[in-house]
Amino acid sequence: MDVTWPPEFASAGWVADLTPKFQPAEQKKFLRGPITANTYKGKIYGVPCYLGAGLLYYRKDLLTKYGFKPPTYWQEMLSQGAKIVQAESDPDLYIYSAQFKQYEGLVCNMLEFIWSNGGQVLDRKSRQVCLDEPSSIKAIAFVRDKIIGEAAPQGVINYEEPESLDIFVQGKAVFHRNWPYAWAVANSTKESNIAGEVGVCSLPSF
Repeated sequence: MDVTWPPEFASAGWVADLTPKFQPAEQKKFLRGPITANTYKGKIYGVPCYLGAGLLYYRKDLLTKYGFKPPTYWQEMLSQGAKIVQAESDPDLYIYSAQFKQYEGLVCNMLEFIWSNGGQVLDRKSRQVCLDEPSSIKAIAFVRDKIIGEAAPQGVINYEEPESLDIFVQGKAVFHRNWPYAWAVANSTKESNIAGEVGVCSLPSF
């Protein structure tokens, strides 16, 4: 069950209260976010089983070839990618591939950029939308102008996970944002042209 569903299922009485069987001491063994997502009106209705998190995959062979380490900052990623793309002289090689189609994946990608710049969607106290704050605006503009506008393939606004991953495993992107499952695909000799040449790290920040 994905993180958006526990409260809805709990409010409808479709799932059991697990609080007596999942005590606070046991809950502390898990990350706070998934515990909060499974909590409704002070009671817990789910136990985290599989956690997904956005990760930055990269062409380990290309970064090593040009003397780069995995980037810590978004701008650093773009600078590294631009130098690699220019040096490789491959018109089919892009800096970045991710999910920017209008669906849940776009929300995840945009939130990662916004949060990595200290922005928020909702003010925690007032519960008002605060996407017009400078930190959020900067992150959104960066995605529009630098990521979608310059670093990614032209069709990236139509990419979900499969399309964006396909670009990466074909060797057509230096960097790629995806979930943990992509590691096995990218390193599969049957599914990937870059198997064994893939690295993974935390998503950059501003």
